[in-house]
Parts: sequence; structure tokens; C-alpha cells
Amino acid sequence: MSGWPFVHVFALGVWMGCVGVESVLESLAHGDARLRPAVARMHFWIDALVEVPAFTLVAISGIAMLRLDLLHGAYAVMVVAGSVAIAVNLWCVLPVVRRKAAADRGDAAALDGQSRRIYGAFAIGVPCGLAALVSGVLLAH
Repeated sequence: MSGWPFVHVFALGVWMGCVGVESVLESLAHGDARLRPAVARMHFWIDALVEVPAFTLVAISGIAMLRLDLLHGAYAVMVVAGSVAIAVNLWCVLPVVRRKAAADRGDAAALDGQSRRIYGAFAIGVPCGLAALVSGVLLAH
């Protein structure tokens, strides 16, 4: 594997790793209010330094490999579900930034409100990402 497919799979792996780490952190914070400000700050830095560049690279490489003539069946599921996952993750950057600001100023109510938006993004983005991944794996075989 070389070129765009390599870049795409590599970036997907990095992105999936970020989502996995964030899931663990968010689960811990959900059960322990004392951890919420620290998790808000960690999630912000994971997004800023790793996740946003990773899903941006996934989007760029996906666009570079896009074949409109194949846009049906499993390929269409992969493209649409992957695009939704990227769009949701892009939207989620806003509550992540707002939540860090709330943590920095000690506003627990705002922190919890932004956390609910982040959990909602997980609930939409993760299944879409998994659908895209499964479709891509099926197409590769």
C-alpha cells in the first residue's frame, strides 16, 4: 500500500486512537466530577495537536481517492458515513473549545453542558465512523 491509501489508513488509525483515548477519558469524567476540568483540558489538547490534523488528513486523502462512478452500495455507505463522521467531529471541536474555557474559568454548569454536546457527537459520530470502516474493509476484500 502506498500513496493516498497509505495516508488514509494511517490517518484513520491515528484518528481512531484519539477517539478511543477520548472515550476512556470521557467515561472516567462522567463518573467523577472532580476529573471533569482535567479531562476537558486533555481533550482540548488531544483535539488540537492530534485529532483535528488526523481527521483533516482523512478528509483530504478521502477526497483525493473519491470515485464518483462507484458511488453506490457499500462504497456509497463508506463515503457518506465517513463524511458524516468527519462533519460531526469537526462540529465537536466547538464544544471541546468551549468546555475547556468553562473549565479554565471554573464554570461547572457550562462545562457539563458542553460535555453533553460532546457525548451527543460521540453517539452520532462513532456509529457512522464504524459503518464507514466496516464498509471499507468489506470493499477491500
